Amino acid sequence: MRVLFYDGTCALCHGAVGFILPRLRTSSRLTFAPLQGNVAAHLLRGSIQSYDPEAVVLFDRGQIWTGAEAVLRCAADLRAPFRLLLQTGFLVSPRYRARLYRWIAQNRMGWFGRATRCRLPDQKMRWRMLN
Repeated sequence: MRVLFYDGTCALCHGAVGFILPRLRTSSRLTFAPLQGNVAAHLLRGSIQSYDPEAVVLFDRGQIWTGAEAVLRCAADLRAPFRLLLQTGFLVSPRYRARLYRWIAQNRMGWFGRATRCRLPDQKMRWRMLN
């Protein structure tokens, strides 16, 4: 099971999920759920408070990745050319990736605001949205 947990109150996060959904490879098993939901509480079991609320979390068959690492590891699920573009992020030092991610995460609410409602994907992609 591969689940990308995101901040359910963040407009940037909602926009990113909306961008990713139609660009996923048909073989991808990636699903999405808000960090504030029941699926996160269950899969991340109590350790969720140890994750920064500004970080996305990728749960991949028991392994947990956060922040920039989580985002880059989702690149494998995208179709070309998006997969190739995102994977170039692995060429950047992990320290700089983390700094860039943190800067965006800390400013995202001011730049993009809060999500006022949840936008549901079309019927074909709805199974990817958990919780």
